[in-house]
Amino acid sequence: MGRERELALLDEVLAAARDLGGRFVAVVGEAGIGKTSLARAVGARAAAAGTPVVWARCPDIGQMPPFWLWTQVVRALSPGAAEPALAGFTGPLAADRADRLDPAARFRAYDAVAALVHTAAAPAGLVLVLDDLHAADPDSLLLLRYLAPALPASRALVVATLRPYEHDPDLVAALADVARSPGHRRLHPAGLGPDAVAELVREHTGAAPSAAAVDRLVTRTGGNPFFLTELLTSPDDPPPGVRDTVRRRLHALDEATRDCLDLLSVAGRDLDIAVVGVPSPAADHLVTETAPGVVGFRHPLFAEATYADLSPTRRAALHARLADTARDLLTPAELAHHYGRARDRRADHLRWTLEAAEDATRRLALTDALAHLDRAAALLTDPAEQLAVHLRRTSLLQITVGIGSDAVAEAD
Repeated sequence: MGRERELALLDEVLAAARDLGGRFVAVVGEAGIGKTSLARAVGARAAAAGTPVVWARCPDIGQMPPFWLWTQVVRALSPGAAEPALAGFTGPLAADRADRLDPAARFRAYDAVAALVHTAAAPAGLVLVLDDLHAADPDSLLLLRYLAPALPASRALVVATLRPYEHDPDLVAALADVARSPGHRRLHPAGLGPDAVAELVREHTGAAPSAAAVDRLVTRTGGNPFFLTELLTSPDDPPPGVRDTVRRRLHALDEATRDCLDLLSVAGRDLDIAVVGVPSPAADHLVTETAPGVVGFRHPLFAEATYADLSPTRRAALHARLADTARDLLTPAELAHHYGRARDRRADHLRWTLEAAEDATRRLALTDALAHLDRAAALLTDPAEQLAVHLRRTSLLQITVGIGSDAVAEAD
């Protein structure tokens, strides 16, 4: 749902691959945005039209055997591998043999794979889905670079799904070569819009959501279908699936970058890099530069999941550190919030809660000012100080609801 434009383009290139020559489509987007779902959809449409579909997946688990992507393709298209040049791609020791190919043997293997794809696509076309290409081994990417120029002469459609890859030189080089092909297209699926989100909610709950509820979901998830589904199906918040996704990505980061993201999650908003530090490029799938010199999480759910994984002691220390180091950049209300969650900072909490009340009063945000005064009164133990705050609160109530109202009488 909500992917009509993308599906129309995929239908177009599928027909063009069969009738006019091979095509390559790169579907690029963050995890959970629906890349694989789009690939499944075009695969289903191709299969329904009698076009063979072959999937090759790159598990995102670290070091892959050489040519693993194409080993899967060769096994699917030519299980017996009668062609000697393909022998390194089949059998129980395929990866080991492929790793030992000399340059001439590699070239023959590249050419044999390209010929195999061309032959398999000749009768009724062919759809090759290369799922999670960002996790492919370097040898598989080299073979893709060899195959790309020959693709327009075939009837094959190659659909590659991958995450943003700007910091992967092997992938950048491979896709730069592919982009020179006349049949190259690129899709960047965006988050689902409000109408599609509302439809997804109805599908999961059986009830139509309010516009406000849809807006909240879009804001928290960015319209990411995976995050939306997790929120709608899990009783926990943030959902375990989101927490596991974020946790796995955090574990892959260096300590300094993890510290940066921990502090950013405590802030609850975008912050200047002078405060949080500069995240490494490896964290780009979690955070982004939202303005020059300012970083923030790509989704509020990422921040929530990161914060949820912090221990109480770590949270308290980070709240204190943020308030101490970013005092000139934070509002009085923000400082009161952070000192309130720090340990042994009661005096600072009280000071900035009272400052927040003053600031809210100056801005005529009187409801906020009353709430800050209530919190300040709860922090006080001295009767005289409590009375002073009580009088300030009464004065604000008089301004807000008028002298003689029930609210003032109750306050007295």
